[in-house]
Amino acid sequence: MNNKQASVAGSAVAEAPRQDMPWDHPRFRNWIAVGRLHAHWERAFARELKPLGIKCAHHDVLANVRRDPGLTQQVLARRMLVGRSNVTMLLPQLERMSLIRREDDPADRRAKRLFLTPAGESVTAASLAVQLRLMGRMMEALSLAECDQMGEMARRLTETLAEGKPTPRPAPQAAP
Repeated sequence: MNNKQASVAGSAVAEAPRQDMPWDHPRFRNWIAVGRLHAHWERAFARELKPLGIKCAHHDVLANVRRDPGLTQQVLARRMLVGRSNVTMLLPQLERMSLIRREDDPADRRAKRLFLTPAGESVTAASLAVQLRLMGRMMEALSLAECDQMGEMARRLTETLAEGKPTPRPAPQAAP
């Protein structure tokens, strides 16, 4: 090891831990927990939907159309929080699977209205049952009060981001 390498190695050992790293910050740690929860949910839900021959994104489209038959592709994209191009890619897949049909909107020739086929109704009912069963299993870890509390917190966080509120800047640290 040359002098420069020794100096770098020695300084790395002597350095104090960085105080600006977020790992132990409660907000960071809890946000990571939310992200991990979402990743595990997506993986488990995808695994449970596989026997039905659909993916999570397919379920999202089908459930929205079942809830509001005749909605437009534009409204669907807004509800799913995705661009219209994402929906445009999913719909032909669902049409090929004979789960959904698009009809011209008589009031607006540019718009298409979305409806489930009988097979789509059946698959959607089954996928909603899967969702409810998995959700119930997951939420059993919480009391009803904790479940309500978690939902309220999630709604507040969603509103904060959806309203585009600026992120507060941290207060400057006093020099030691």
